[in-house]
Amino acid sequence: MGDNIVTFGNNEAKTISRQRDEMVVETPAGVAAGTVQVGFTNGVQFTTFEYTTNNDISISLSKTDFSVKGEESIIISFDQILTNTVEVLIEGESFGTFDLVNINTLDFSVPPHAAGKGMKFKVHVSNHGFTNSVNVRYRLTVSNVSPDRSSTAGGALITISGRGFGKVIEDVEVRVIHEIQ
Repeated sequence: MGDNIVTFGNNEAKTISRQRDEMVVETPAGVAAGTVQVGFTNGVQFTTFEYTTNNDISISLSKTDFSVKGEESIIISFDQILTNTVEVLIEGESFGTFDLVNINTLDFSVPPHAAGKGMKFKVHVSNHGFTNSVNVRYRLTVSNVSPDRSSTAGGALITISGRGFGKVIEDVEVRVIHEIQ
């Protein structure tokens, strides 16, 4: 079998494991139901078979803005009852596997993560595939600003305490905004 890449239809499939007489691959997104050819990129064809797609499983989240320190709980809702093992992923990184038994929600403790917006949150359902992706945002947290007063002419040095600022100064922008009431 060599190091050739497996194709599923005309799409490249991600190889999960490879042994002498068996390979496990992840089906690529967008493959429609019907007759599918499975082979290698070097043109060797294994077989054609009838491929059936499952109904897509959609998720929604009780909240999409998280603190970088995590520690909060959200509800992941599925649009159908599941009796599967599910794996929760944020930006492709796994944050736990859970066995669901005839339920359509999961109480999930949000893990700490670096700040960012537009991050992909999705769930892999065993023997089914991935759900839709939901964009989530991890926000920086500010716990204290000291001193809490300075001259209107500027020039005071203040210390901002919190979490998730990072170590690269160029990556953080701070604005002090005075709201007039």
